[in-house]
Amino acid sequence: MSKVTLFWWLLAPLFWSFSTQANAQFLDVEFSGELVHLSCKVSAGSVKKEIQLENLRMESLNLGETSVITPFSIEIDHCQRAELGKLIKIAWHGTQLVNIDGDNYLITQGDSGVVLGIMDSKDKLIDWDEPIDVGSVAVVNDEQSLSFGVVARKPPYGYVGTGNFSGWATFSVEYK
Repeated sequence: MSKVTLFWWLLAPLFWSFSTQANAQFLDVEFSGELVHLSCKVSAGSVKKEIQLENLRMESLNLGETSVITPFSIEIDHCQRAELGKLIKIAWHGTQLVNIDGDNYLITQGDSGVVLGIMDSKDKLIDWDEPIDVGSVAVVNDEQSLSFGVVARKPPYGYVGTGNFSGWATFSVEYK
């Protein structure tokens, strides 16, 4: 094979590539999605929880004390045998948070000025927007409870007053 022929066979694809690129229009397409596991589910009764905090004492909160923990739980159900032992992680999300001594609390709406903290099953304040291990799947085809608690306290600046309050938080669950 002559040098000219060899040159043509080696470089022809390159020239062809440039000529087709000059006449072609390129479109970048980005694909994204989320793969979810639909076997275990948050039970219907836990999708919208309403937790009532009772017997909060304004004087105690204004002295810097935290209220007693009001326990609540989130139930999951419909787990299959294949999910047994899988780690359950929950991340709590709040739109209005305030930092007090390195911990974040949920700012409430209403007249009282109370802020709320969510506690894990070991009575430790949760880190907002961070998945935390809350156990593993231990029950098949029945409800399993994940324990939490909520506490009230005064805001970092100012005091609480009498009146109603409410706060909203959301959570996301993942199984690994």
